[in-house]
Amino acid sequence: MATSAARARIDSPPPPPPPTQPRRGDDDYVPCNIVEIELLNFMTYDRLACRPGPRLNLVAGPNGSGKGSLVCAIALALTADPSVLGRAASVGAFVKRGEESGHVKISLSGNTPEHIIRITRKIDTKNKSEWLLDGTPLDTACVFLHSSELYMLLLKKLKKAVEHHQLIYRSKELKNLEVANLMRKRLPWLKYEMKEEELIEAQEQEKTMKKKMEIAKIWEDSKRPIEYVSY
Repeated sequence: MATSAARARIDSPPPPPPPTQPRRGDDDYVPCNIVEIELLNFMTYDRLACRPGPRLNLVAGPNGSGKGSLVCAIALALTADPSVLGRAASVGAFVKRGEESGHVKISLSGNTPEHIIRITRKIDTKNKSEWLLDGTPLDTACVFLHSSELYMLLLKKLKKAVEHHQLIYRSKELKNLEVANLMRKRLPWLKYEMKEEELIEAQEQEKTMKKKMEIAKIWEDSKRPIEYVSY
């Protein structure tokens, strides 16, 4: 029996190798890294062009600085449905107020430093979208999605980022639950501490009242006439 089990372990195929990670180039970028973001008449921006670093994973800033606009632009340019962004149900609502149209352009690093992939999504207030890949119009976003294995890698990275966000959210929920359980366990002790504080306060009030009563008694006694005793 042991020999058969050993033979089965020997004959079983080896486990698949771990997936290889893309190598960073001399500029520290890997394929599908965002190298430039360009906005025109998009939400709060009239015009914006920014070049994030190769390890972009967080957009931070004070309230009202346009963080959400930048993140929405990245998502919409990479085929996200407007309804999942929590800002508006239609793409036309992302056009800056007072304007009729705008666009989002995302430039991605390719397999070489010289290879740049430019994805443009033009939008208007009539909820129409026009896609361009490296300046060439596309009929649908599906053409863009299946045009290269590089784009499939991009989708995998987006999925990984979403899963990471969900993991952070769940860990926060777990932490809040642990705090709630801890408070529930401490509740009897907190009630005891409150009762103890109330008892100490009542005792202090009792001492104060006794002192006042003693002072009042002394004062009343001092008002009585002095009795003389003759010997």
